[in-house]
Amino acid sequence: MSQPPRAAESALALARGLNEFALRLFKRLADGATSPNVFISPFSVAGALLTLHEGAAGETRRALAEALSLRSGGAADPGEAYAALSAAVVDGAAAGDELIVANSLWARPRLGLQPDFMAAARSRFRAEVSALDVDGAAAARAINDWVREKTGGMIDEIVRPGALNAQTLLVLLSAVHFKGVWKKRFDESRTRTGEFSSPGGVLKLPMMRQSGLFKYFEDARLCAVELPYKGGRRSMLIFLPEDETAFREFLGGLNLRDWQRRLSGLRETDGEVVLPRFRLSYETGLEDALDDLGAAHAFHPGADFSALCDGPAYVSEVRHKAAVEVTEEGTVAAAVTSVMVGRSLSAGFRFVVDRPFFCFIKDNASDAIMFAGAITSP
Repeated sequence: MSQPPRAAESALALARGLNEFALRLFKRLADGATSPNVFISPFSVAGALLTLHEGAAGETRRALAEALSLRSGGAADPGEAYAALSAAVVDGAAAGDELIVANSLWARPRLGLQPDFMAAARSRFRAEVSALDVDGAAAARAINDWVREKTGGMIDEIVRPGALNAQTLLVLLSAVHFKGVWKKRFDESRTRTGEFSSPGGVLKLPMMRQSGLFKYFEDARLCAVELPYKGGRRSMLIFLPEDETAFREFLGGLNLRDWQRRLSGLRETDGEVVLPRFRLSYETGLEDALDDLGAAHAFHPGADFSALCDGPAYVSEVRHKAAVEVTEEGTVAAAVTSVMVGRSLSAGFRFVVDRPFFCFIKDNASDAIMFAGAITSP
C-alpha cells in the first residue's frame, strides 16, 4: 500500500532519528555488558516510548524527545510519523517474510486517561486497550498471555511476579515479531562443526556455509556482509571485527554517520559466508540506559504526564526482552518492551564468523533498524 508523499517523508525522517536512538541505546547496553550477548529490538523500545511521549508534557516530553533523538530525525509530528513508518514496515512483509508490530495499553479503571492520549494510542499506535485488573497476579497473567501471542511464543513473560502493585497505574507494551527465510538458503548438508573463539574460550558450534554473490564491505580492521531475506525487503547485516581491540573500536565509534558510511560501502562481491547456527535470548531493565540518553526526567516523581492521565505519575520501570534463532532456513526474532507508569509517591573474500560479531536486522526501504545484536558467545 503506497503512502501519500508527506506521510512517506515523515516516516523516513522519523526512521533517521530512531536509527540514531537505536545505535546510542545499543552502544550503551553493549559497552561493558555483563552478559556475553546483547540482542535488542530498538523498534520495540521506540514504539513504547513514543506512545509514552504522546502523554508527556513540558520538560518530561522534551527529555523523552532527547532520548529518542527525535530532533535529529526532523519529523514534525512523531506520533503521526510512527503511524506511517510502522504501517510501511509491516506492509513490506507481503514481499516474502512475516513482520508483526503490536502495541497495547493496560490501565487502571477510573485512572482518568486523557481523551487525546487515548485517541492517539488507538489511531497512531493501533494500541489494544485493556483494563488493568486490581489483582496484580491476574493482570500479569493477562499481559504475559498477550506477549506470548504477539511474539509467536518466543517470549513467555515480560511482567515478573510481584511487579504489579497498587501504585501501578498503567503498563505500555510494544512487541515486534519477525520471521524471514533467506533469499538463498544455507544447504544443511554443508553445515559442519567448527570453532568459534569467544572470550570464555573456544566453542564448538554448527557452522553453516554458502558461496555466491553478496554485498560485502572490508577495511583494515573490519569486514561486513549483507544477507537478504526472501523478497528483498529486509536483510541481516553482520559486522566482523578483526580482534577484540577492533570489536571495541567498532562499538566505541558506532554512530549514525559511521553506520551510513558502511552501508554505502557495501559492494556486490563473490565469496563464501560461514555463519554459526545459534539461538539466544536477552533481557534487561532500560532505566539506567535511558537515563543516560537523556530521559531522566521521566523516571522521577516530578515527571509531567498531564497529557496522559489525571494526577501525578512517573515511569517506574522499562523492561525489554528479545530472542533470536538463526538457522539454515532463515531467522526468527521477537522482542517486547514494557513501560510501567506508577503513581508518584576485496574480490573473492571468505567471511568466517568464528569470533564475536555484531548483527542488525533492518527494513531496507526505510533503513529502520529493527533488531541489533552484539554476539560474543552464541
